Amino acid sequence: MPLLLLSGPLRLSPFRLDALNERLHGRLRVLAGRDLFLLDAPELTEDQRELAAALLCDAPIAEPRSAHSLHVAPRFGTRSPWSTKATEILRSCGLPVARVERVLVLDADRRLDDPEVLAVLHDRLVEVAVWDAGELAAIFDEHAPRPLRYIGRSREQLAAANVSFGFALSADELDYLAEQFAALGRDPTDAELMMFAQA
Repeated sequence: MPLLLLSGPLRLSPFRLDALNERLHGRLRVLAGRDLFLLDAPELTEDQRELAAALLCDAPIAEPRSAHSLHVAPRFGTRSPWSTKATEILRSCGLPVARVERVLVLDADRRLDDPEVLAVLHDRLVEVAVWDAGELAAIFDEHAPRPLRYIGRSREQLAAANVSFGFALSADELDYLAEQFAALGRDPTDAELMMFAQA
């Protein structure tokens, strides 16, 4: 599928950029945070591309500030609320767009694949972070839903799932879940645990 990339304006203000860099404790320095728009629109004319760019970019286009750019996108296989509304607006303006997504591009002083650093830069529950822009084409791939995975209901199994899925559940919440699923006499699914973690 042909993928159209449109560079966008800066998204992170100097204040937000400073706050982000403070949380990174010098392990990586983010120089800028800018928008990149991905359009699943294989047959746009040049005029339609210009219209799409005008609708999506309400400020001057930001130029890359580094050769090391981390792309923070909605999880592959999901659609962001922003995408739903933006796609509707572009279609209302007569553009034959199947879908549009917005990606935050973080220009950094170097590439670093440290999981602790990446955890500061994106939310694993709803976003992916990739250094290679070529991987972004997968954002529009259609996937069959994964079957539900059952997680053991013991306190230890729930604690292991908490770490592997990144739920960030407290000890009290893990105790509560273990008690409730023991009372129900069944194991929780990964979806149930994710919904509980997001509540």
